[in-house]
Amino acid sequence: MFRVVATLAATAAFAGCVGSAGLATWAAPDLRAEVVVDADEFDSDVTFLGVERQIDGHDKWNTAFLRSWLNAKGVSHQIYVVHYYRHDWRFYERASGIGGRSVDFVSIDRDVVDCTAGTCSYNEVFGVSLSDSELRAATSDGFRFKAYARSGHELEVFLSPEQVRAQLAAIERYRGGGIPSPKDTPVRVLER
Repeated sequence: MFRVVATLAATAAFAGCVGSAGLATWAAPDLRAEVVVDADEFDSDVTFLGVERQIDGHDKWNTAFLRSWLNAKGVSHQIYVVHYYRHDWRFYERASGIGGRSVDFVSIDRDVVDCTAGTCSYNEVFGVSLSDSELRAATSDGFRFKAYARSGHELEVFLSPEQVRAQLAAIERYRGGGIPSPKDTPVRVLER
């Protein structure tokens, strides 16, 4: 429920900011600088939304962060990518890691943000799933992958070692006694 509500709220907020002036006048929100922990007594999953970073130097609203889910079965992770662009649809549909290693690609959302003066702006959201061992292996060098679009476009995404370490630290603190302490890793706990 939280994920649906958060996605709908973010989409509505973004749509309200764009209006007829287009993407160029939209001010990107502040990037999340801490891991957000969402533990709801009515849900068996605890969700961790990681530190958010810009993924390219061209558009300040293109971001990537980790999402993790902890439950009785274990923990799973996903790199969540939000990519805005102009002109024509790209349709990102697959990704590969270093050395051409296949990674689990998931298309999450595609949207027309705005069309003004014959030019449209688009939003694609996709994820790349990682096992816990893959994420733990990325603590020193981070994790890089390239997403490929049907249009021929490519997007390289880098998840920094700092993002990885902050996520893992928040999960370990939660496992070790409930609410993480923000002493070494910035953490914010959602209050219900």
